[in-house]
Amino acid sequence: MTWKLTDNLLFYQHQHFEFKGSLIIVEFENFLIKKVKKDYLSKKIEINNINKHIRKLAKDNDIVIIHNYINISKTTIDMIKSSLEEYIERTNLIILAIFPLLPDKLSKPFTGSYLLLKSYYKNIGKVNINNIKIYNDKFYHNNCFLMDNNITFEDINPETCEPRIIDIKTFDKKSVLSVLPIEERQSFIDNLSYKNVNWIKKLSGNNCIIIYGPPRSGKTTIANQIYRIWKQTELNNTGEIVIVDGTYKKNIKDVDKYLKERISVIIDCNLYNDKLREVFIEIAKKHDATVIILEINIPIELAYLFNKVSVQQNNTKMLTDKEFILYKGLSQRDESAILYTPNINKTQELMEFMY
Repeated sequence: MTWKLTDNLLFYQHQHFEFKGSLIIVEFENFLIKKVKKDYLSKKIEINNINKHIRKLAKDNDIVIIHNYINISKTTIDMIKSSLEEYIERTNLIILAIFPLLPDKLSKPFTGSYLLLKSYYKNIGKVNINNIKIYNDKFYHNNCFLMDNNITFEDINPETCEPRIIDIKTFDKKSVLSVLPIEERQSFIDNLSYKNVNWIKKLSGNNCIIIYGPPRSGKTTIANQIYRIWKQTELNNTGEIVIVDGTYKKNIKDVDKYLKERISVIIDCNLYNDKLREVFIEIAKKHDATVIILEINIPIELAYLFNKVSVQQNNTKMLTDKEFILYKGLSQRDESAILYTPNINKTQELMEFMY
C-alpha cells in the first residue's frame, strides 16, 4: 500500500493498481462505507450495498475514490488511513484514492481533483482517461467538476445503478427553471454551482425563496444579497420582497401573510428537510407563488470551521456541536433545489463569502 501526504491532499495507490483509462469514481464515507458509531477512529466499518455492484465493475474499470475531508489534523488523516486499509482488506479491491484536505481548487466541487487525476494518468500511467462513470448521491459534485468534452461521462444513480438523466422538461412549477426562458435553462443547469444570484432580476410576481444549508454556511449572506439585487431592480418586478427570519411558528404566519398580500418572501430559516419545508410549500401553492429552494452546499466540516472563524473575527455567538450533528443526520435535499457553492477568499484577517 502506498500513501502520500501533501499540504492539501492525502493520496493512496494500491501496489497492483493498473491504469485502464476507464474509471468508476466514487465517494468513500457514507457511500462505500459507514463508520460504526461511538468509535469513530477504530477500524470498525460497515460495507454498504453499493459495493456488490462496484466489485463487478472493477474487472474492466479502475476504481477511483475522490472524497473531501476538509481537515488536515493528524487524527483525521489516521482515521482515513485506517478506514481505507480496513475496507481494502475486506473487499480485496485495487483502488486509487484522492482525499482533498483543504477547501481549495483540489476539493470538489471545484475542478482541481479531476485535472490532477487526468494529469496523473497521462504522466504516470501513460494512459489517457477516455470514460468515466460517477457513482455518487451528490449530483452537484458531478455536474460541476467533471465537464470534459473529450471523454464519455455518465452520471449513475447509486440506488438503482442506472444512468441518471436530468431532463429540464421535467422540472415543475416550483422550480426556478420554470420561470427562466427555455433557451437559458440548460446553461443554468450546467453552471449551477458557480451561479451568482443575478437571476433574481428575471423574476416577477409572487415568489417564495427558501434557503437552507449547514449552520454557519452563509445563508443570511445570500439572503441579504438576493434582497439587495431585488430592490435594485424593483421597477422590473411586480411587488415587494421581505426577508423572514424569525422562529419557525412565526415564519409560518408571516409567510402566509406576505404571500397573501402578493409580497415575495426570502425565508432565512434552516428548513433542511422535506418535513420542515412542506408547510411553506403548501402556503406558497395556496397563494399561487413560485417556490425557489436554494441549498448552500459546502461540507459540514468546512461550515464547522467557519463557525470558529466567525466567533474569533466577528465576535458572534458560537454554535453548538449539536446543531451541526442534527443537520448532518436529518438534512434532506429537495429534488428541485438550486445548489450554491461559495467561492472562499481566505485572508489573514477573515474568511469571506463571495457568491
